[in-house]
Amino acid sequence: MRAFRQKEFGGKVASDLLLSGAGSSMYILYYSLFSDRLNEASPAMILSGFAIVLIGLFFLLSELGRPRNFWRMAKNWRRSWMARGVIFNSLYLLDGLGIALAYALGYEGMIEILGALGLAFAALVLIYPVMLLRDAEDIELWRQAGSSIVILLSALSTGATIISAFSLFMQPTILKISIEISMALILATLLASSLYSSSLGRAEELERSARRIFNSILLPYTISLALYALAIFSSQPSLQGGIALIASFIAIYGSLEFRLNLLGSGLHPPIVREDLFKK
Repeated sequence: MRAFRQKEFGGKVASDLLLSGAGSSMYILYYSLFSDRLNEASPAMILSGFAIVLIGLFFLLSELGRPRNFWRMAKNWRRSWMARGVIFNSLYLLDGLGIALAYALGYEGMIEILGALGLAFAALVLIYPVMLLRDAEDIELWRQAGSSIVILLSALSTGATIISAFSLFMQPTILKISIEISMALILATLLASSLYSSSLGRAEELERSARRIFNSILLPYTISLALYALAIFSSQPSLQGGIALIASFIAIYGSLEFRLNLLGSGLHPPIVREDLFKK
């Protein structure tokens, strides 16, 4: 059966790809920090990742017209990565609901089981944006390995920056390490984007436009990296947290701007929609 194809996406899908990647990355990174000592983990921090993905799912469902289109869309999971994304997000959110109930009832063993299961669902949510874009036959830029790497790294870095921002209010003890992780992932994203952008040719208009798309993430991420470096050298936790909060907002803006440019770049013909619910 022929897969769903789309030549351009709008702001709602871009927002979903940002939030689903950030929320799942936040969960993966935070859970990894406390995988051997979940009793020290903050329930609010763990559940924040699910809340972010839930907001992204609302954006995705609104792109489909109405939330009640959920079931009609999910039935097309065999031919549409967007439908699979709806299913992955839903499974991840159901796991989050189970974790919330386990915390409320004090079932520590269930928290560990559902927490580990959540990692698998979070990984599916994380890779779904990449697979959705790689499924586009006519958009070569979306199918490139360089694009996939930058999307994944920017999602991970965004999740890390959100952890650093929330740490100020929810768990100050991990503020410093969350800043260090954010810096490492932002630097990796900058390097990947710069290398891929520089590898593109300079002559063709298409390639010049593609370079502009990947360069759009460089300035906000560089500013965010500089702010995090400033925070590291600060001796006051409150000042560190404040700087991390600002750096997080700038990094999130850069990630969203990059996705908006990539998904609605004008590098391809006008939007062509197929019937999402065709049997």
